[in-house]
Amino acid sequence: MTKRGFTLVELLIALTILAVIAAIVYASFASIINSTDDARINSTALRLQDFLSQSFSTNLTCVYADDALQQEVFNFVGVDEEGAHGPADKLRFCSSAPLSGAPAMPGDVKEVQYEVLSETDEGSNLNLGGVSEGNRQAVTVPLDAAAYRMLQALETPLLGANVQEIDNQSGNFVPDESYQSPSWSVPVRSMNIRYFDGVDWVDQWDSVEMGRLPWCVEVKINFARTEAQVEAESAQQFDPEEDADLTLEIPIPIAIGTTEQSRYSEAYDNEAERMMGGDTNDGTQKPTQQPDNQ
Repeated sequence: MTKRGFTLVELLIALTILAVIAAIVYASFASIINSTDDARINSTALRLQDFLSQSFSTNLTCVYADDALQQEVFNFVGVDEEGAHGPADKLRFCSSAPLSGAPAMPGDVKEVQYEVLSETDEGSNLNLGGVSEGNRQAVTVPLDAAAYRMLQALETPLLGANVQEIDNQSGNFVPDESYQSPSWSVPVRSMNIRYFDGVDWVDQWDSVEMGRLPWCVEVKINFARTEAQVEAESAQQFDPEEDADLTLEIPIPIAIGTTEQSRYSEAYDNEAERMMGGDTNDGTQKPTQQPDNQ
């Protein structure tokens, strides 16, 4: 009995079946890899959102200012600026919240600065990196991102840094030369900050000039993007301003309820009137002293 080999048709059928099986296995493997990458990226984005939320919320809810809101050293200043890929705002204020990531003196007041730097930096002090292509998931450190800048936060304690003066141009603390202020930076595309004055949202704030603090602060941050992602978003008509990666609305407890006439200023004015013989604190007229009859 002679042994019979495979025909060409049988070989072609076997190769076709093998190719189909390989394609199914590859598709399943690629799907698992993509799902794992997406899960990692989403997890990274959530960690970054939590970190930024905690930083802004902790510092802003503990804003510190002098009663009369006249001292430059405690000025609350929000600057509206535009960057290459959207808003690049700056915020400077003082806070009584504990210093982040460093030992601090009890009860010390710190200067807090949030700033989108004008030049990008390849490094980040936070190990929260992730890469994504072809979708609109929030990305923290894209390897080929051209559409990003660095959001930097800097905290300088008044006593701990032995601050003796403030910079005349920027109004920022000038710490001792030997002191290194705690800081961190993360890649972002844009940061837009607005301030609620009790009636409207405004784009800038200066507490010394306005005589009061904002009731609430709104922070919108878009994380770093690759150029391909920016183009894909533009084609899909995404609006970074309306659909930001992170949106925070943080009330400032000591400022809620203040109007154009600050309650601090009113208190000082009332006391001045009382001392000069005007109205008393209870709204009645203070009697004037009559000279003794001789």
